[in-house]
Amino acid sequence: MSNPVIRVVVAGDLGTGKSSLVNFFVRSVSSAEFDPTIEETYTKRISIDGVYYNLEIVDTVDNEFRDNEQRQCLYVPSDAIILTYAIDAEVTFTNLLLRY
Repeated sequence: MSNPVIRVVVAGDLGTGKSSLVNFFVRSVSSAEFDPTIEETYTKRISIDGVYYNLEIVDTVDNEFRDNEQRQCLYVPSDAIILTYAIDAEVTFTNLLLRY
């Protein structure tokens, strides 16, 4: 029997640390050696209260390139969405409020 899947989407503007967050969680490394302009899906097996799950993490590309229909197709089947913004760029927080 396979483990249940939890699907998480990480979204936000370019430069808000989406790929860094995902890489640190999945690989336990902090590295600048990745391409932040591609959308990738990572899988990590986790245990919650003794139950194992396959955590599927979608590291998205900047969401300004998506229309509402594309966003819905990406987010609706998700169990959780992590929204990122840069604390030194207020516009990235404002964009979250406008898009979500």
